[in-house]
Amino acid sequence: MKRNDFLRSLQTIKKHLAKTSKEDQNIEHSVKIKTRKTFCICKDAQGNPKNLYISQKEAQKELQHLLETQYISLEVYPCPSESGWHLTKG
Repeated sequence: MKRNDFLRSLQTIKKHLAKTSKEDQNIEHSVKIKTRKTFCICKDAQGNPKNLYISQKEAQKELQHLLETQYISLEVYPCPSESGWHLTKG
């Protein structure tokens, strides 16, 4: 095998490995998102399950929506079971 052919083959392998590594990182990130807890055992004052928001940003967005549509004092706080975020009366 000539030197130039060898170098071209080596570059092709490097590109393939870099692409595969990036794909593996995307798959790993996707798996982390899918395996994140989407439930908790938290209950409200009436004993009903609390709404769980996956991110603080999502909880803040819901809070903003509720503040615009209802006169209610709520706050965002992390779920005690570390599953996400809840809204509580402030």
